[in-house]
Parts: sequence; structure tokens; C-alpha cells
Amino acid sequence: MPALYLFNRRTLLAGDDLQLPSLTWGSVSAAQLFLFLPYSLYYTIELLLSSGPLEETNVNGGTSDNRPSGSTGEWGKANERSLYEIDDYFEAMEGYMPSMQSTACSDSTSEFTDFEFPWLVLIYLIGMAIFSASSLRSEQRIFQLSSLGTPTMDLHLRAPLKSFIEFKLSYLAGYNFLLLIFGAVVTLVFISGYSQCFPISWWIVLFALLLTQGVQCL
Repeated sequence: MPALYLFNRRTLLAGDDLQLPSLTWGSVSAAQLFLFLPYSLYYTIELLLSSGPLEETNVNGGTSDNRPSGSTGEWGKANERSLYEIDDYFEAMEGYMPSMQSTACSDSTSEFTDFEFPWLVLIYLIGMAIFSASSLRSEQRIFQLSSLGTPTMDLHLRAPLKSFIEFKLSYLAGYNFLLLIFGAVVTLVFISGYSQCFPISWWIVLFALLLTQGVQCL
């Protein structure tokens, strides 16, 4: 730390051994918060907003509420209109259905009605957003405080540094570890059934989140 000996003060990067790690981990948290999480949330919410199965129509022309088939008058006209509306609905949905909603994904989600995995992933991503924002703020304060004072002078300027480091190494680290276990277990349990519901890039981003969490736990 030459700045301490030559000028008796800290500099932005050469003043303390805590600053470079804080800058590194802060960059990782920023990437999680502003790159990985928005991308993962987009596809997760898109799948959760997918429509369920339409009302079934009987082969003989009757509707699922057991109305008589072959009836004339207003009922027959209503059935005819409903068939046209269903056809128009399917045509309109072709432009809005996400590319990830394949036949395999439909089978995995019981025709887009079983969203257990997306809901669990959404909980995990929200937890990750809380952790990344808290971690980024903590690293920012550690970086700022470690540039104040010297090892022998003006120690009161960096007195809050101890509490931030303790918060990072205790509460944040414990929260991150539990969240990592939750995300890893959920992914391993459901990956085989939901592999077709998300693009490959989504899975890469999800594993990148888990990997950076694992490194942060070290």
C-alpha cells in the first residue's frame, strides 16, 4: 500500500485490501441483479401467464355443459358461433404463444395448468433479487468506508466497516447458502420434466446464477 507511506492516506484502489474484493463481488452482484435476473424472470413470468386448456366441445356438437346436441334455433346458432370463435381464438393465439410452449412442455404442465416448477423458480428469483441488491449495497459501503482514514489515524471514519463486514459474513452468507440449496434442489428435481418449457439460454443463465452463488459462499 504505497499511498499510505507516501501520502499518509488511502486511495480508491490502493488504499485497502478490502477494496478489490468488494469491487469484484459488487460486479458479480450487479451482473446477477441487472443481467441474469431480468432475463430469467421474463421467461418464467411468460410461462406462468400461459393460457390453460380451452373449454372442451363434444364431438356431436354439444358443449361441455351437457346441452343437447343437434338442437335448432338459438342453441344451434350459438353452438355454430362458438365453433367459429374457438377457431378465431386459436388463430389469434398462434401469434402470442411463446416459442417455448411446445407439445412436450404442454405435456409436462398438463396443458399449461400445472406450474409448480415456474412458481418455485419465481420464488427463487425473487429471493435472488433481494440477496443481490443487499449484497451490492453492502459491497458499495465496504468499498467506500475502506478508503477513509489510515491504519493509525482517523479510525472513527471507518468504524461502521466492522458492522457491514459482519452483516456480509453472517446474515448475507447464510441467506445465500439457504437460497442456493433451494434453487439447486428445485432445479434438479424438475429439470427433466420442464427442459422443453424454456430455451437453452434460460437454463444456462439459471445455472450461471447457481454457480455465482456457489462461488459467493466460498
